[in-house]
Amino acid sequence: MRLGVPKHTHATISALDRPYIVKLVAPAEAGQMFPADRCLVQTPTGWQGMLDNDSIVIEGATQVEALAPGDVVRIRPDSSLVQVLWRRGDRSNTLFTTERCNSLCVMCSQPPRDVDDQWRVDELLQTISLIDKDEPYLGVTGGEPTLLGHGLTQVLDACRRQLPDTRLHVLTNGRQLSVPDQYSPLVPIESSPV
Repeated sequence: MRLGVPKHTHATISALDRPYIVKLVAPAEAGQMFPADRCLVQTPTGWQGMLDNDSIVIEGATQVEALAPGDVVRIRPDSSLVQVLWRRGDRSNTLFTTERCNSLCVMCSQPPRDVDDQWRVDELLQTISLIDKDEPYLGVTGGEPTLLGHGLTQVLDACRRQLPDTRLHVLTNGRQLSVPDQYSPLVPIESSPV
């Protein structure tokens, strides 16, 4: 666990034509558990790999300690920001689902924003696919996660399939759960032999 280490840094990133969610891996991990075309391998000066037949390089991080093997990060075109979406070994990893909320709590540290953030569903699905399979706990938060509607169902189902031993903690006010047919069922439960 890297206490007090920021979950972002600025760095020089090679030209990108679209955002990427990638897994940072040590050289010994390359090609082991995650597809090589979704990973950047640690080098003496940063991270590099081939994504969609393009050579991607991250170098010169201002906060070198913010990035480590196992982390899942977001990089975007025309930005020097590298954001850690999941950190190996942290006990407080969360999936941030939305900035929207249907409450206006006085004590909220993140006031809601009325924005279209359905794009987050695809990003969350990509992130989930790159999380270490032995992750014990994972939070699901926002804003109000249930405002993603069936997008939340997709996220929870991906966790169930890809991280079957991970316990999820969903922070919600539950109001949307009373909306007819909004979640029927929230996550399909497949019968399994006992």
